[in-house]
Amino acid sequence: QHKALLGKQFFASGHATAVVFDCSGAPSPNTRKGRASHLPVSVAYYSAIIANVDEARDQGLPPPAVKPVHLTDGEVHDIETCAAEEKRRFHAVYTGNTRAGMNEAFHELHGGSARKKYFPFNDNNRTIFRLAFENSDFPLGNNLTYEDILRSTSFGIAPRGDNKFSYRFSEVLSAGTIPVVHADDWVWPFRPELVRWGDCAVILPERNGGAVGMNVLADMGREERCRRRQACRDIYRKYMADAAGTVAGLVEGLEW
Repeated sequence: QHKALLGKQFFASGHATAVVFDCSGAPSPNTRKGRASHLPVSVAYYSAIIANVDEARDQGLPPPAVKPVHLTDGEVHDIETCAAEEKRRFHAVYTGNTRAGMNEAFHELHGGSARKKYFPFNDNNRTIFRLAFENSDFPLGNNLTYEDILRSTSFGIAPRGDNKFSYRFSEVLSAGTIPVVHADDWVWPFRPELVRWGDCAVILPERNGGAVGMNVLADMGREERCRRRQACRDIYRKYMADAAGTVAGLVEGLEW
């Protein structure tokens, strides 16, 4: 679907850039070879690190949300007016496993799993960090689903998964929640000239999960939370809510 939409936009506009989608967990250095060699190539990656890409042309591809949250008009209004800062009952949430990549021993040697470090801060009240099956409608808290909790929290912990990206990142954004991302050197979705992720997400090194991350969140005031939440909502609405928006973002990024 992305490819079909992208082709229509490029051929209609006369752009002379080939976009190649690399949806693998481990991008290959051969991705660029043999692809429309007469055109400059921009590779859109799910899971690449900065050292392995052409920073002048390549860009990240947003991971699709497995379980996107569809906000009500009232919830959107609360974000737009900053009322969400009072109405959201949870401070920070993470549900899932504790992995930090395919090579656990390597990551333990270099600071450990960011997500694992948050678990001691679970209080089953305003802060919820717990293990759970990620692809099931399990009850949490007061019989709330995963989606219910996401739409009711201020911050969603979204560390890297087995690869640099995390589907949870997009789910957190869909809920109007501020993502807290631990994914060192990840190539973020879209061109940095188009989307300023630092205005939305809390971006921390993988080694700074747990106490460091919780202190950063605790120190953030209402005004900054509201500003970040509005920026996150705007990015998701424009470029991540559907395939057409994602393709538009890829194209706009190349026009800078």
